[in-house]
Amino acid sequence: MPISTTSSQEAMGKAGEDLISALPDDVLHLLLSFLPSDDAVRTSVVAHRWRHLWKSARAIRVYSRGSRVDGWTQRTLTRFVNHLLAAAPSGLLARRRMRHQLRRDEDLSDAAGLWIRHAVSFCEAKVLRFSVRTNNRLGIPDVPFVSENLARVEIANAKLDFDTLDFSRCPALEVLDCSTSRINVGRILSPSLRRLRLDDCYFTGETRTRISTPRLVSLHVTVSFGWAPFLDDMPMRDCQFCTMFINLKTLLLNEWCVTPDLGALVYFLRYTPVLEKLTLGLEFCHVRIV
Repeated sequence: MPISTTSSQEAMGKAGEDLISALPDDVLHLLLSFLPSDDAVRTSVVAHRWRHLWKSARAIRVYSRGSRVDGWTQRTLTRFVNHLLAAAPSGLLARRRMRHQLRRDEDLSDAAGLWIRHAVSFCEAKVLRFSVRTNNRLGIPDVPFVSENLARVEIANAKLDFDTLDFSRCPALEVLDCSTSRINVGRILSPSLRRLRLDDCYFTGETRTRISTPRLVSLHVTVSFGWAPFLDDMPMRDCQFCTMFINLKTLLLNEWCVTPDLGALVYFLRYTPVLEKLTLGLEFCHVRIV
């Protein structure tokens, strides 16, 4: 059956339409969130409508530029991320994931502290994901976590070296996930935390890190090196100051709990009355047990 010229022209017109620009702003913000942030900014020249869309992207993603001539330096990266944070509207649901590579002699610790504070306090982030890949783990300074909205924190490839990681002024926080990081923190404190994951971490302090999380229901701890953390200030105490984990249902432990008399393992089995799943990751690791 022959196709009319009019039908062909209509089909060509529809094929040439800018269907992406016809999407609602919220959808475009989400799409831009999956792009590297420098590419997201470049979309501002696509059309007049796109001029400010990148400012409301729901994620900041800064990746290594590899062998490109215009690779990031400490100065260019800091200026770029500062500009992104300053441009984001207040109240934006912010998720921060930052990955890049810098020369060994460059340090972003001070800038990282400002970025975290801005994301949590000004952008009112509900989810904070922070992973910076440098030649050395990036040291995160002791910044105050104060937020009514922060519900989830994920930290990877970092170095925490201060007295207390204090989330007591984050009443909505329920999940803390810290992986492949060096931890020299005297205490981790959160009255609201429900799920805690410390995975493949190096505990480098001279004493055990004390964990105070009275509402904990899920705990995952794997220690690559150092003193295993000490669980402190839990919801219910009984005989001779033993801690009763009345809400704990899921527990993952590695070698640090397996002493010659299995005392630590027996302790957890005795004081977790509603435990449903116990996983023991019995692989070799360097752990000092006393």
